[in-house]
Amino acid sequence: RPEWPNLPVGEKPLLHGNHDEAILYANEGNRFAWVANDSYHLKPKGDGATIMISGVSVSCHGWMGLEIIEPKTDGTWKHVNIMANVTKVIDEFEALYPGCQLLLTYDNAPCHVAKRQGALTTATMNVSDGGKQPIIIQTGWYDTTDASTGAAVRVQQQMWYIGPDGTKIAKGALTICKERGLPGVDKMKRNELRALLASQPDFMSVRPEIQEEVERRGHILLFGPKCHPECMSVEMCWSYVKHYCRQHCGHSITSL
Repeated sequence: RPEWPNLPVGEKPLLHGNHDEAILYANEGNRFAWVANDSYHLKPKGDGATIMISGVSVSCHGWMGLEIIEPKTDGTWKHVNIMANVTKVIDEFEALYPGCQLLLTYDNAPCHVAKRQGALTTATMNVSDGGKQPIIIQTGWYDTTDASTGAAVRVQQQMWYIGPDGTKIAKGALTICKERGLPGVDKMKRNELRALLASQPDFMSVRPEIQEEVERRGHILLFGPKCHPECMSVEMCWSYVKHYCRQHCGHSITSL
């Protein structure tokens, strides 16, 4: 454990942890090999089965929360895995560094920035009501002016209604915009309606689920810039891991 400086009352030592995932392939070995003139070096076709590793590289410590997805040909790390993993990372950190605060950085992958189920989001909205779009449980709001008094009021807006058969029907983006009195929405296409709603204060106030969980535990989470993985220091760690695996490739999941 490092020696912390004398900090002002109320401040905590802040440690940085950079998260990322890496995909490793069973047949991802060296592309070249030394062979005799009369022999051949036959490599297996394709990349083979994959495993996906997720972990956080923490300054002055090393890896935390390392997890490996069970081997399969289409192994992917989903949002539910991310939520379970960040809980594991924070549990490990708080056990090893009590009284310290963790600054986590994640990239902008869709599974990282996903909002909690039922939260305000325009990503799955249709133009019209109903259909296969999921029902948004969280109540929205918008500010308007009372016609009789001229006072500013905040109106709560439900994102669904009860249909004739008693089931919940999700409101479409057009209905939501019209209820808010937003102008010029009748001729807008779906992407335009989604963008307009996404710019509304209530939609903008909803943060990714992982950020809500990290902050609930008293720590900090920041997202790196989109399409710039070179800004994430953990990429260098995974680069070394992949280099090592290529040098020692055994062309099987077991050796990997």
